[in-house]
Amino acid sequence: MRKKVFWTACFVVLLTGFLLLGGKTKARAADVGYSGYLDPETGEPADETTADTGRVEITSSVFFDWNTRDYVYIVGTTKSEIHASVADGMVVTDQATISGTGSVLLSIYKDGEYYEGQMSVITEPGEYVVKADVNGEETRLFTFMIIDKTTNRLMSFSAPDGFYITGATHDGGEAAYDRYTVAMAEEGVYEIDYESIASDLVYSVMITIDRTPPDIQLDGKFDSKGRAHSAVTFSGLESGDRVYLFRDGVEVKPALSGDGTGQILDSGIYTLQVYDAAGNMSEYRFTIMVYFNSNSLIALALFALVITAVVGYILIKREHLKIG
Repeated sequence: MRKKVFWTACFVVLLTGFLLLGGKTKARAADVGYSGYLDPETGEPADETTADTGRVEITSSVFFDWNTRDYVYIVGTTKSEIHASVADGMVVTDQATISGTGSVLLSIYKDGEYYEGQMSVITEPGEYVVKADVNGEETRLFTFMIIDKTTNRLMSFSAPDGFYITGATHDGGEAAYDRYTVAMAEEGVYEIDYESIASDLVYSVMITIDRTPPDIQLDGKFDSKGRAHSAVTFSGLESGDRVYLFRDGVEVKPALSGDGTGQILDSGIYTLQVYDAAGNMSEYRFTIMVYFNSNSLIALALFALVITAVVGYILIKREHLKIG
């Protein structure tokens, strides 16, 4: 009887605490997506009537809006607001969206260059800085980075402004990290969790670090000076590799096949650049000398026949002129 009363009391205490907390459970977001509250019964994302309403301050002049589920940046002393899907300093592997209210003029820079692409949905990998015109001067609002899921761009991961790192793994084992930074010097798969200091926003991101450049094999009749006296074939291309070929300083289109090989036929001075999906690059320089193959030999034979025919025709005409 006492055990029954004890367990009943424990259940009541737990239920009361759950109800006082509003039945809210943190939801993890896959690949740096929004993470709000889950319905305690269904486990599905809570609708607008059960989720928190209004805004929570992340940092000074930066809020998270529970209704629109985006970050709100207040522009100076104006009433203008910039809404974005990313927090200041956030790294994402998908896309970022930006919109504004009021008459504020925005400028976006990608990798140090003025970005002229579409602002509402940005998908190109790069490091972005968003600035607003305040009284005729550009004022920094926030930065973010878009990367491929496999990349060589990061040596470390930093938590966005107003967030702290709660956990990190490297190839399934614990990664070296502190409250705000994860070291990513080694290649491999990193899984990182971080959370807002001022709210219950929780994020998770998975990034594969690859710093190994492509390994391409060149085949042909090369001499001791690295000059080819034949066509040159190259192999070892993998899915996602990008190939750039330059002949005598001018970009040309290489002949590629579906099995990861390519062929270069014409003579000239070549530079072959291969980029993998992570952005690593390998470069190869070589020269193809003038050479003869079966096609060129046939062409040479035909040319010789034509010359012989022309010479013969001229000699015959001369004989006819002498007789006359």
